[in-house]
Amino acid sequence: MDFKNTFFNSIKNKSKLSDRAVADDFLKDFYFFPEAAPSVNVLLTIPAGGKINFTTPVHYIFNPFPAHLLIYTISGSGAFSVNETVYTADTSHCLFFDCTKPFSFEHKGHNWKFYLFFISGNALSSYYELFQEVYDVLYPVPAGSSIPMLFSELAAMPSEPSLKDILLCNKKLHDIFTEMILSALEQSDPEKPVADYLVNMKEAFDNHYEQEYSLAYFEEFTGISRYRLCREFSAAFSSSPLQYLNQRRIEAAKELLLNSDMPVHEVGSAVGIDNTNHFIHLFKKFTGTTPFVFKQAVPASIRELRSPYKPGGLPPQ
Repeated sequence: MDFKNTFFNSIKNKSKLSDRAVADDFLKDFYFFPEAAPSVNVLLTIPAGGKINFTTPVHYIFNPFPAHLLIYTISGSGAFSVNETVYTADTSHCLFFDCTKPFSFEHKGHNWKFYLFFISGNALSSYYELFQEVYDVLYPVPAGSSIPMLFSELAAMPSEPSLKDILLCNKKLHDIFTEMILSALEQSDPEKPVADYLVNMKEAFDNHYEQEYSLAYFEEFTGISRYRLCREFSAAFSSSPLQYLNQRRIEAAKELLLNSDMPVHEVGSAVGIDNTNHFIHLFKKFTGTTPFVFKQAVPASIRELRSPYKPGGLPPQ
């Protein structure tokens, strides 16, 4: 298969863009590698990939084609859509997807910097089936993971790889998928209870989200290293501690916007985000709109008070 031609032919909206425009806008530092020799087709290989940086709004729609897609977001975020479901590829998230379904990329905001690789290989279908049982499309990469380094090393792969390079590529890809699948298996294990200290962390975020937290605080409180806490929290709740806390704060902010006349900066402070610009940025990141537009768009008839659940847990600082 000539992957380069297959890729360009799959771009549904390419009539609006010449191949040169696609290459310039989407494929900066993006490389198409020679087809692997038949003797190594059983290995995981990368027919194309690289490091991408979206700095302007873009939207690419793809028809199905035979490959799997693997993305790791270095900074910023972008939208990945499939079957009308939108996934936000945030910082430190891996996206794993079977490209035999139509999909699209969209970037609207600040810079989105990420590694992107198309993957081929006989083992992918098994990895993907196990992955989807828990993560669907996105995997939150925990602190201390080797995945960011592995993506960086894959991006440095020579454009004309030797057999040794292909074997090293295969190993690095297996290492990435092995971590993700082991995490998925741990989460799907009904016999494995969530540790009390992780439950207490979550309850602190749920009920005292306005407090200022740090991993150093939880490390001191629990006597467990911050790296282990972050890794275990991510595995237990499919989100890093900071991402979970920010999500909880935005949910609380939405309630305040609906049920009070507090200005935006006061709502941000009330949920623990004193910097108004940062609050607006996070709110838009999680909801797709600004706090002001969110409040104005909701009919007054549904702005009714709701009493949040407040169980016990870790005391505030």
